[in-house]
Amino acid sequence: MKNRILYIFLAFFLVTSCSEDYLDKSPTSAISKTDLGDAIKQNPLVSDGTLRGLFALLQQSGTGGTSSAHEDFGIKSYDISTDIVSGDIAIRSRGYAKFWDDELLESVKRTNNQTYRAWRFHYRVILAANNLIASSGTEEAPSEGNETTWAQAKALRAFMYYKLTVIYGKGWAYKADKILPLGLIDDLGKALPKSSLEDVLTQSKKDLELTLPHLKGYERESKANIDENVAKGMLSYVCLAMEDFETAKKYSQEVIDAIGSNMMTASDVYNSGFRDLGISGFMWGVEVNTENTTKIASYFAMMDYFTYGYATTGDRKLMDKGLYDQIHKDDIRKYQFYSNYGSALGGLAYYKFWHSDRVPDGDKKWEADYYFMRVTEMYLINAEAKAFLGDAEGAETVLNNLIAQRYAKDVTSVVNNEKVTEATTAPTYDMSDIKKAVNLQWRIEMWGEGKSYGVLRRFKYDSKRGPHHNHKPNTSIPYDSDEITFEIPENEVLNNPFMD
Repeated sequence: MKNRILYIFLAFFLVTSCSEDYLDKSPTSAISKTDLGDAIKQNPLVSDGTLRGLFALLQQSGTGGTSSAHEDFGIKSYDISTDIVSGDIAIRSRGYAKFWDDELLESVKRTNNQTYRAWRFHYRVILAANNLIASSGTEEAPSEGNETTWAQAKALRAFMYYKLTVIYGKGWAYKADKILPLGLIDDLGKALPKSSLEDVLTQSKKDLELTLPHLKGYERESKANIDENVAKGMLSYVCLAMEDFETAKKYSQEVIDAIGSNMMTASDVYNSGFRDLGISGFMWGVEVNTENTTKIASYFAMMDYFTYGYATTGDRKLMDKGLYDQIHKDDIRKYQFYSNYGSALGGLAYYKFWHSDRVPDGDKKWEADYYFMRVTEMYLINAEAKAFLGDAEGAETVLNNLIAQRYAKDVTSVVNNEKVTEATTAPTYDMSDIKKAVNLQWRIEMWGEGKSYGVLRRFKYDSKRGPHHNHKPNTSIPYDSDEITFEIPENEVLNNPFMD
């Protein structure tokens, strides 16, 4: 009970210590980094509790700071938002207008609430991480006894900055662009000018490299914690964004060597519902239960037809038909989606994100877990790095290892105990252009998981919107177009004197 009370208090501290705008000074009622450091020295439980509070921010509703709570539930909010802007998620009709501005590409504009929410959420986590880093060490090293706490806070900060560069930057071709303030532990409460995309990613890479020695051998309490493999996964993403393909290949391969056998099987992909953090293929995430559920303001309420929420209404998030049509007929991933695009449900993730009762709008507990990283991503990172390094054969081998695990043959549905399909041939994909092949596998495998926007930037391909988009159907938009690039929110522009 004492541990639980401590966790609740520190989770509250991490939220309330973040003022309305990132660059505002923290309220005087918040515990200082010095006080927090002293408390950690006196009681190790404070360190554990503060870390739990930090990770709790990733799944809490309201962290984006607007009244639109049902579009504001942590990381997964922006996974949905950016996948829609990328074009891989389509919305056909307005419904209750949840994430509708993303479909209309209005969300990227500086006066829109969505770009404000994304900005505020990520900087809120960064500020909380900075407090914990400062109370458990310096920028360069942890204090004695705080090694894993420091390393996890630093890794999370690095990953949040990486995510910000994806949302507010245009990719490595624009690495010199000044895109956002880079605040470290000595910058708490200061207004800062914008740093370049290159500088932000360079800092993220440095931070993650510093964490690895302190996470080696660390056995985490739960999958909410960041262990060595998760930190390597984060570092691999940062290196891809920097076009440092050798390093991305190195660290993704190390994760594959360590836990690669946990890649989800075809049966897992179809039968798991992607709802339980206990799935071996999930590397990092937050368990959701009766105490921390955000109820209808949640990812599954948006994506799952069988969870009470918005997927049964006109707010359905659908796979872009152009993408769906590229999935091989004997690939189990084709059967995750409602196939009749002539109906209102066409493209719905009917067997990807789903509650086990399979009653439309049925689940009203909203306790599906949130996952933020899975093992399969390491294979895709590895294949991408090899493709851009000119190792087409190596990239093809990695992709085929993944695709072999998606063969629909003999997959039996746990719902009715019947075979999903009479698949007769293993799925094959055109590998003549290996980069296009890798790009396609990213978008099929990770649909709805918040990866498409980063993939769009890295591959520099046009965003293609199929016939079932409400806005601009059957059109292509350049990857670096302002039309699909989030602007710094007006609130930040007005309140930070360094913003232009």
